[in-house]
Amino acid sequence: MTEKSTRNLHDPKSYRIYRLYKILFESCVDVFGKRTGLSDALINRLFESNEIEELPTYTKAILVEKMLDELQNINKPKSELIESLSSPRMKLVKQTMIDNGLEWDGVREYIHFRILPNYRDFIQTYADDTLGEVIELAIANFINNRTDFEFNLIEISFSYNVLSVKNK
Repeated sequence: MTEKSTRNLHDPKSYRIYRLYKILFESCVDVFGKRTGLSDALINRLFESNEIEELPTYTKAILVEKMLDELQNINKPKSELIESLSSPRMKLVKQTMIDNGLEWDGVREYIHFRILPNYRDFIQTYADDTLGEVIELAIANFINNRTDFEFNLIEISFSYNVLSVKNK
């Protein structure tokens, strides 16, 4: 049985995360998800670089699992990783959200993943208050560990996604 068919045996799980992180995750999916030849060509032209062709692509579930793997591999207590939530990059995306007219309202929204049981277990054991906080921490850690090129792409997508959410 393939990993994909095994994954489909598991029900999707919902997590409540702040809107900032939900939009940021969707922006990561835009960059690391399935891309078209046109999008790659436009990025190559915009950045005058072929780096886009070197970026891996992931499904939504595999991307969140990669984020959780990176968080798990740090081997530091959660209290030491909390600072990644207020890193310069995270402050920048939060300010981008506010500058584009989407206020930080402190409301958590649902995000759904069909992830493997070992990742669900990690989230459960790593959480202090809410399960969503582990997802938020994994997203922030992922953002902080991207190259400048990758972060620039995420930032462009994030700005567009913020405007899309605002205009709904």
